[in-house]
Amino acid sequence: MKVSKIPCLRYRITDARLFKQGYLPGHIWTTRFQTMELNDIDNWNSPEVKTIQITYDYSDRPLTLQVRQFKPHEGDMLHRSWKHDGVKKSVLLPPYAIASFEAAEKIYKDYINQEGDKFFYSTIDGNNKLLWETMSAAIKASNHAMVCFFYLFRQ
Repeated sequence: MKVSKIPCLRYRITDARLFKQGYLPGHIWTTRFQTMELNDIDNWNSPEVKTIQITYDYSDRPLTLQVRQFKPHEGDMLHRSWKHDGVKKSVLLPPYAIASFEAAEKIYKDYINQEGDKFFYSTIDGNNKLLWETMSAAIKASNHAMVCFFYLFRQ
């Protein structure tokens, strides 16, 4: 019987990427920008700004964003499709976009700082002690000013 040795790997939790870089097939909302850098749209259909609220299952507090109607550009996705019980469904989307990415970035950061722990605690299996304790320590550490300071200025 041959026993293989699996190496013990140690990583900084701050080095983990919890998102996918690049585009996901079928989830490209627009082709008007050549990079993943967020830029404000400059051809609005209306000067009227509307406020929308987005809710998530793990928090009672909605995320509030400002949106404006834009002039559709070739490559903008104006419909959303999905399958339900093997049946393809689709809905037309009105052409609205975030009015200011700079303002939205601050709103998202504030929301994540205030509601992020609720997301982790509602999605992590409490029976997985190692994962639960690791994420609890990460959440606790992320709320500590020195950890945030160290993370921002390390190289």
